Amino acid sequence: MKISRERFAGLGTRVAARTFALFCLCAIVPIVVSALVADRIVRTKLRNDAATRLDSTSKSYGLLVFERLQQTDEALAELRRAAELAPDQAQYSYVYAVGLHSAGRVDDAISALKENLSKHPDNRDSLLAITSFYRDAGNIAAALEYAQRLAQIFPDDRRMSGLVDALKRQMESAPR
Repeated sequence: MKISRERFAGLGTRVAARTFALFCLCAIVPIVVSALVADRIVRTKLRNDAATRLDSTSKSYGLLVFERLQQTDEALAELRRAAELAPDQAQYSYVYAVGLHSAGRVDDAISALKENLSKHPDNRDSLLAITSFYRDAGNIAAALEYAQRLAQIFPDDRRMSGLVDALKRQMESAPR
């Protein structure tokens, strides 16, 4: 379809061109304004719906976590059973010890880690955990002993030597 100049020949005057521009403007402005308003309404609705879903999901997860927290003893029993059934898996005993520590059973956690380390003396996770548990319990000397063991096993890891240094400084600054 070819557009010919004859169709728009009436726009040759300034008044006609301005009238046509005003007409187009009057037709386009309401459409654009309507689109912007509709866009804002839809965005607000989507944002509110997302917030409602998030709130609902958060409550669901919160209740699920609360329910699981109520079953700590059962979870610890399952972790203990896994550690007992697979003594060759150092991670099972490590996770069990972390669970005990999280439940506030620090002495039991340290005992579980000691037992795990008797079977897996170079297990990094268990060594780090027992070091942290002793340090948090205030037994810096025991923490230092395990940190030095870590530094011997992993001599290229600067973090281990940094941990030893930090514990030594902590021992020196501790009141006697």
